[in-house]
Amino acid sequence: METATDLRATAAAVARGELSALSFLGLTAKDGEVFAGFAAALLNRGKTSKAAACAQLAVALAPGDGLAWLVLGCARARLGQDAAALAAYETAARLKPESARVWVDLAELALARLDHTTACAALRCALAVDPAGRTPAGARAQWIIARTVRELGGGSATERRASSQRGTPL
Repeated sequence: METATDLRATAAAVARGELSALSFLGLTAKDGEVFAGFAAALLNRGKTSKAAACAQLAVALAPGDGLAWLVLGCARARLGQDAAALAAYETAARLKPESARVWVDLAELALARLDHTTACAALRCALAVDPAGRTPAGARAQWIIARTVRELGGGSATERRASSQRGTPL
């Protein structure tokens, strides 16, 4: 059992930055993974602000968890915090380069910001991960590219006609 003196010493160490409040509470990187999953569930339920806070805690506990950064990026993007979302997506992409979802989310945010260079690079990475469009993210990447080509008037008339007859995914 800790004494009042022990607690005061611990509180002083936290105040001086020698001990994080999270480690004081006994939270670990494994707990960060749990918080990332919880943040994703909150995001899916439309509780964006709470998801962002939960994801922020997840990345503090597990800075190497790409899912935590992806969820943080999604939440920040939905809150209109584009710069913070972009930074989170870039970190997620560095940690999970094998995830087409990360690249597609990054590309969509870049397109919304009219950053075509980043969007094109991210879409290339998404297609490198899933060239056949077998995952929802890979299919989304293909759809974004096809839509962009249509909007820019690229491709042959036959290709434009064929792509306009397909339903748009998502």
